[in-house]
Amino acid sequence: MVSRALRFDGTGNYELGCGGRNPASANPFAKSKRGKPGTKYADCSGFVAWCLGYDRVQGLSTTGEEWYSTSAMLDDALKPGGLFTKLTLTTEVLPGDVIVYPAGEDPKGKKHKYGHVGIITSVKPSFVRLGERWWDNLWITHCSTGGESAIRTGNAKLWADRGGYIIRYDAISK
Repeated sequence: MVSRALRFDGTGNYELGCGGRNPASANPFAKSKRGKPGTKYADCSGFVAWCLGYDRVQGLSTTGEEWYSTSAMLDDALKPGGLFTKLTLTTEVLPGDVIVYPAGEDPKGKKHKYGHVGIITSVKPSFVRLGERWWDNLWITHCSTGGESAIRTGNAKLWADRGGYIIRYDAISK
């Protein structure tokens, strides 16, 4: 799963609602829903769904949403028996875990219309979740707006600023 994510670092275009529909596909992308040229479009939850190997729309949402969004992933992790489990402060964070923040108000009081999600692709051996600058110890591959390519790898500061959660897709560990 991590190699799937890293293989597309530096590629693609962002478009909300695109990508992640065919986990057997060679890539996470789809045609633009807005008629833009080309076929290399995805959004963050579509990219993560494809990396995890499931269709973001059909059959897996336990939250009643039509498609698996960032908020749906977190809602699922916060209840027992879902597809994801929220990690506790004592759980070892591993490459392949998912980092997410939901839509809504962040810890600083700023409102966000959409959440964001990415795959943890590297964890420094000295990682400790508590303390200053923990985000510098986690490298995340995600699909995001802005920049020349949508899929990129960086540290987890964005999630730290917006009150992110680390969750684990339970099908990976079973």
